[in-house]
Amino acid sequence: MIIETYAEWQERIKADPEMRATPPQPSESSQPIIFDVILDISGSMAEYYDELVDCFNTIMIPSLQKAAERYKGPMRLGCLLFSNELVPAWRGFKTLKELGSAPLKREMLNQPGLGGTTALYAAMRAGILWTAAGIERMYEDGEGASPKGKIIVLTDGANNEEPKEPGSVVQALDSIGKERATDLMGLIDIDNPDPKKRREPKNGKVIGFFNTEANGGLTRTQFDDMAAATQFDGLGFYEITKDGTPKERQARFRHYFQIFSSKAGGQ
Repeated sequence: MIIETYAEWQERIKADPEMRATPPQPSESSQPIIFDVILDISGSMAEYYDELVDCFNTIMIPSLQKAAERYKGPMRLGCLLFSNELVPAWRGFKTLKELGSAPLKREMLNQPGLGGTTALYAAMRAGILWTAAGIERMYEDGEGASPKGKIIVLTDGANNEEPKEPGSVVQALDSIGKERATDLMGLIDIDNPDPKKRREPKNGKVIGFFNTEANGGLTRTQFDDMAAATQFDGLGFYEITKDGTPKERQARFRHYFQIFSSKAGGQ
């Protein structure tokens, strides 16, 4: 796998308009919000592929749409699938109108480079670099305030591909510069006139762990340590693989996905 730099992502977006965010529309006068959802499609997730696709379309997207409406920002959505390779589910950050009602398709999970190992740190790096480059280009293509971005990662395993160190994720964050890093903040209503509802921005880089294997890719403590080391906020360690039938495990997966999506949209 090629580990790209921020400059390379900037050049890629400059050269390929399809990799950019859809520019601001005349009717969109407020600050745009770019969501980049990064999904683990490694082999250990295979039992939950169908459930993951349906949950993304019917739970995650409505949750993010509500978040965008709550903060009055036009929404753009990107999705990166990862295993031993990184595969965009679609090109660029699109409006929901462009994507349609069910943008994530089951056949997308069968692409080469998916269904294998877990290049988690490479995916987290790519999420930071792609989102930052998309924010920068969207700002240059439009007018007004710089867009805000949020990166949401769902995984079920420990990183086992290059780069091997969590510090590589922090290096990616450092490389985008302070201004872009500030754009990757949680969507908190800091201007709310009610001081009880006014809060400082939180981390706009979040990760949830769905423990789908009996032996577990990470323990809860290891997950917390990994999230801290990569400067992502951990939004939950969800136990999927305990007693029960496949149908019961899938129901548990859906239940926890709903909790995770609500937290991801609300932070």
